[in-house]
Amino acid sequence: MAVNSKLVQESPSLWARLKDIVLPPIFWIANRLDSFLIVRVFFVVPMAVAWAVWYFWTNVGTFIKNVYLRITGASERKKMEKNAQKALQQKHRSTESFKFPSDHIIRTPEYRFERLADWKFTPRYFEVKGLRVHYVDEGPREGDQNWSGETIVLMHGNPTWSYMYRNVIPVLAERGHRVLALDWIGMGRSDKLVDESDYDLDLHRDTFKIFVYNLKLKNLTLVLQDWSGPIVLLSLPDLPSNTASRLLITDTFLPPEKISDASLSAMALIFTWLVYTTTFGHFMTVSGVIRFMAPHVKSAAVEGYTAPFPSYKYEAGVRVFPKLCPLPYARSPVVKAYAPRVLPGVSSQIEKAAHVGASLDRFRAFANGFKNPVGVVYGEHDDLFKDVRKVFLSKELFPDEAFSWIGRKVVVIRSAGHYSPEDKPDVFTEILLDFLRGEKPSTGLPIVLANQ
Repeated sequence: MAVNSKLVQESPSLWARLKDIVLPPIFWIANRLDSFLIVRVFFVVPMAVAWAVWYFWTNVGTFIKNVYLRITGASERKKMEKNAQKALQQKHRSTESFKFPSDHIIRTPEYRFERLADWKFTPRYFEVKGLRVHYVDEGPREGDQNWSGETIVLMHGNPTWSYMYRNVIPVLAERGHRVLALDWIGMGRSDKLVDESDYDLDLHRDTFKIFVYNLKLKNLTLVLQDWSGPIVLLSLPDLPSNTASRLLITDTFLPPEKISDASLSAMALIFTWLVYTTTFGHFMTVSGVIRFMAPHVKSAAVEGYTAPFPSYKYEAGVRVFPKLCPLPYARSPVVKAYAPRVLPGVSSQIEKAAHVGASLDRFRAFANGFKNPVGVVYGEHDDLFKDVRKVFLSKELFPDEAFSWIGRKVVVIRSAGHYSPEDKPDVFTEILLDFLRGEKPSTGLPIVLANQ
């Protein structure tokens, strides 16, 4: 199948010129103040105002129409909701024969990766629904004399790719471990879909399941960071019971079922993201997102993270990621009963909540019976998920047997942010090696063992 891999040379837009002037000083000040506050204030305040204006302008007609339908009768409204639900169900694309049309797919030119001095791993690929998916496979394999017996899978989130583990992979491979790292569709060296509506959570879950089946993987130590947490964890009940031998949960989350399950800081950041991508999506840059979440990341690393995205059209998967899980309100009985009658887009959110909620219930049942080792590692300054890590320590999720490593505690890496393997790769690697050996982390590491 022919896939567009040509980079269209585009002249810098007015926004591109402005951002090169305006954004660097803001991030420079944030670095000097050692705080995310100025960055977030800069984004949140104008974004909230812009979103309110945009939402009113684009939805006022639909709002009036829904009020009219509510007053005049329910038959047409029910028909509209049924059609919306049918469209969402078709979007899940559960059929194995489905393939995306070639004009929906774009591929990052190879030279964008070849110029990265700190990324020299051999690229490998498999196919999912007509898309080429990239992964790294380093170190000895089963049967090799120097194989340790361990297979480690390093999973990334948004908007990163396996590049985040570039300093971790070689160390693990040298210790005799087989090390794999997968790029989600829309990220890294994997193919991108140009239309945001082509992405859904099931597409990523199917990618992981096909990855496991195609490579015949088993007894894995799964390192789950950011969005790889909900994707992989919600996929495990559908995979053989011997797929995961260990889980290292890192700077990640589970989809919140109610508003009280999500921290205020996480909700504020997600709201900022939704507002920003909704109103100014065409002007979003991956470098800006990386700087937003990790103002202290080095410029050379930012170049590596932006390599997969030569222009805006490659970034649909990045923009849409936070929209793949429903917001907590969508499972509220009040919202389900009344909101679809008036508010645009709520019906699809409710249907999505039911779909994800069913998967979450199945995972909880799986976790209750999972007795293999579970470790929880977070960056000290992970303002996005530091308040929700307690979910993984709850006795309502994993049993006591799963916390044989250090008990129900969190390993907090000092001075690390949301991207722990990027911020502190040496410390993160040592913690992972200790986890594999079942040994408590060294007291010499810059870490704290916290109860939540």
